Amino acid sequence: VMIFFIITMISVVIQNAACGVYQNSLYGLVAIFPPQYTNAILIGSNLCGIVVSIIDIITLVATNNIKAAAFFYFFASLMAILACFGSLFVLERLDFYKYYKQKATEKMEKKKLSGMTKEKNGINEIELNANCKIIEYTDTLNNDDADLLELNFQMKLRLYYSVFKKPQPKWLVVPVVVQAVFIPLMLSCNFRPEQRTWGIWIHDTWIYIAIVITMSTCCGYFSSLAMMYAPKQVEASKSTIAGMITALFLIFGVVCGTLFTFAVLWFIDCLGPLQPSEF
Repeated sequence: VMIFFIITMISVVIQNAACGVYQNSLYGLVAIFPPQYTNAILIGSNLCGIVVSIIDIITLVATNNIKAAAFFYFFASLMAILACFGSLFVLERLDFYKYYKQKATEKMEKKKLSGMTKEKNGINEIELNANCKIIEYTDTLNNDDADLLELNFQMKLRLYYSVFKKPQPKWLVVPVVVQAVFIPLMLSCNFRPEQRTWGIWIHDTWIYIAIVITMSTCCGYFSSLAMMYAPKQVEASKSTIAGMITALFLIFGVVCGTLFTFAVLWFIDCLGPLQPSEF
């Protein structure tokens, strides 16, 4: 059993590391495409959680044998990995990919021929968008009691990006920072009623649902804007790197949001003036 556990943990670490490299590289790859293709990657990332849950349910319902269910579950995962690996080779053969890759190459060549010697690393140009990603996910993921609803609304709002494209990049930080107001609003609801040491100021469930919908709507929309604006804020030769850096900050924002959850729970459970279940 111990050997199986060790092998499983090692495989999980390797698989997640490979997934991170693949996903980050994919953001860099589509950075040379129109912005809606970056948005498509974000939608796929949201959708994958639902797909995994559906596969899990199907494998459990299809058989009562736990070993068989586990086999089919990991077999589906292996097929998904192979499909992702093969898609890269298919993409390189598409005329669409060749066209935009050629455009990016021509812009780089023109820059070299023009004699421009002053190089910019591209980080300063996308710094605002990268910070927006950190703030966005830190604000949203610490309120983790409504993740499924948030996932659905984020995915829908990303689908609507092609219709609404406001605010402009330089003003994006304003609504992102304003979203911090959702943290005290969520904590004012009936959150962790058995452990909390603070009073409950918002008792209506419908108000709570409205807050979750609004927060999810804002997160899905503004995080998509940040991801799609970043590669277009730098020179064409730096767009790929900009896309990868922004994807890195996306993951960093997810980590910050997850870790911040523990601080929020500690605040709710330990720092209030009341004893648990006093209200």
